Amino acid sequence: MEPKYDYVKISSIFPKIKNIKKYSSTPESIGNVPFVTSSSLNNGVASYVEEISFVGNCITVSTNGKCFDSFYHEGAISISTDVELLTNENLNAYNALYICTILNAETFKWGYGRKPKNDKVFETSIKLPIIKKNKPDWEYMEDYIKTFVLKDYSFGKIKNCMETNNLNPLKLKIYNESKEVKLFKFSSILDKKLYKAKAYAKIDLEVSDIKRDGYIPFVSRTDVNNGVDCYVKDDESLQKEAGNCIIIGDTTATIYYQPNSFLAGDHIVVCRQKWINKFTALYIKTLLDKERYRYSYGRAFKKDFINDTILALPINESGNPDWEYMENYIKSLPYSDRI
Repeated sequence: MEPKYDYVKISSIFPKIKNIKKYSSTPESIGNVPFVTSSSLNNGVASYVEEISFVGNCITVSTNGKCFDSFYHEGAISISTDVELLTNENLNAYNALYICTILNAETFKWGYGRKPKNDKVFETSIKLPIIKKNKPDWEYMEDYIKTFVLKDYSFGKIKNCMETNNLNPLKLKIYNESKEVKLFKFSSILDKKLYKAKAYAKIDLEVSDIKRDGYIPFVSRTDVNNGVDCYVKDDESLQKEAGNCIIIGDTTATIYYQPNSFLAGDHIVVCRQKWINKFTALYIKTLLDKERYRYSYGRAFKKDFINDTILALPINESGNPDWEYMENYIKSLPYSDRI
């Protein structure tokens, strides 16, 4: 079951540790203890020394240079003055990688002219799965990371991602066999016409940058976050679009599958068909994405162009698009359980 998410301040789960010995310069390698600096390379390790600042199971965060580079360390380490150290009794090699990924996403906020000094690391809030307020779901983060790794590591057995897939994945080898394909004009596989969604302007709506109760996605022509620009307060007076559809930003040729109800911005074309589910939609989206280079603001991907787009699709014995094959193909891909 998908957990709840909330913003958690670093200091609430990683209290600052006092009296840690730090070193102002990088010493020569004269020992076997990793010396961690603000380097973004080699897990932050610049040399090996004899002195120990902390004994393992921790995350180091750079506060200098390309700031907020975060790494997990299992054993004893020595650290420089431009590194902060985070540790928690629930931390392990798996959930630490989850948190490092989130921390590294904060890098854009900092630079040489704006370094996260003076405890700014601990004042930072990051979005994590939670059990309750300020209590991260450590187990969920661990299990999530385990599904991405396909072999054993020294710190424990890791499950193959396909073993946890509830979709009963097919054997990949069947897709190494040739499958007959046929060219179809997009309009020929539509049982319903494309249409423009009712357009709303964010300035007229109550907006939130994060998902919260009572808010729905606001879909625009953005090229990130599955087209979700922000979240807007739900209201019965709004003309919402139901989920399970493909949306296309016509002036940007940005194409996404939308599983849930949403409100649309300007220039959003909606495709609703009997064959659409999240797997077949992703198959078709991938093919449509290959056509993006043809379009721009000066040559928008309007409905006529969309309808005339030629797609090479696998076919069944009747010569029609083999939707079952396309669905099963997407299900068989590594990490399809993350869809």
